[in-house]
Amino acid sequence: MSSRLKSAARSTIRLAYGATRLDRHLRGGWLTAHATLRSGKYSAVSIDCFDTILSRWQPEWEQRAIAALAIELADRDSGSADAILRRASVSAARTAAGGAEPSALAIWRSFCGFAGLPGALADVLCRGELELLEASSALEDKALDFICAVIDRQLPLVVCSDTRWPAVFLCAVLQKKGLKMIQDALVCSCDYQKSKFRGDLFGVAKARLSAQAGRDICPANILHIGDSRLSDIYSGASFGLTTILVDKSRVASIGGSSRSLHQNCLSKVRQDIHDHLSNR
Repeated sequence: MSSRLKSAARSTIRLAYGATRLDRHLRGGWLTAHATLRSGKYSAVSIDCFDTILSRWQPEWEQRAIAALAIELADRDSGSADAILRRASVSAARTAAGGAEPSALAIWRSFCGFAGLPGALADVLCRGELELLEASSALEDKALDFICAVIDRQLPLVVCSDTRWPAVFLCAVLQKKGLKMIQDALVCSCDYQKSKFRGDLFGVAKARLSAQAGRDICPANILHIGDSRLSDIYSGASFGLTTILVDKSRVASIGGSSRSLHQNCLSKVRQDIHDHLSNR
């Protein structure tokens, strides 16, 4: 999103909900999150996934790396991989209901169409991107400590994310990293054609938390933690949640055994794409 659009979004939300109320939700950090949890005022918790729970080396690089491999191995002269990927993402978004974030598979299908690649390759590319995500991401220790504190208090918990990954895939990634989340505890935008940015995905999160609790939980009793001022803080506050901003979590570098895993994963993905194209 451009800086102009972000500025417009902030202004619109501030006019609608009041600057004072929103400013209260901008102060945060993990220490504040723990203190707020210990206050006992909240009966359910929602937490963002990417760059909050799951740290990434370079966000979105997996998608660009897979696109570059596909164009290289197919020997296509159809423009740069990044340019095709941007066109594919825009096209897939236009076909998603209500302008919601499209799924990863929908983007790869669109990419194959623009690049003149076989449609069946989309499944291979999607699987490859997921494997690279697993190889180059890590769980954030501070987020895990907070999640453990929530579980110790036996509070309903959901992971609420604007993402192109359906819950079934994201759940598998988190479980392989060591976070044993059940699929029903993940609320992913592409599954519902809704988003945190627009605010309507928080309605799904509220319903899921209420189902876990066995009673209706009002937004004022839900604490939401995330790293995005727009999607997590402003939109969450506008829905009526108490929101706490935490710093974006990043994997500083890929080295040692992680680098080996990363290289092995890239080699495997390259071979999978090559094999699929050779067997056409």
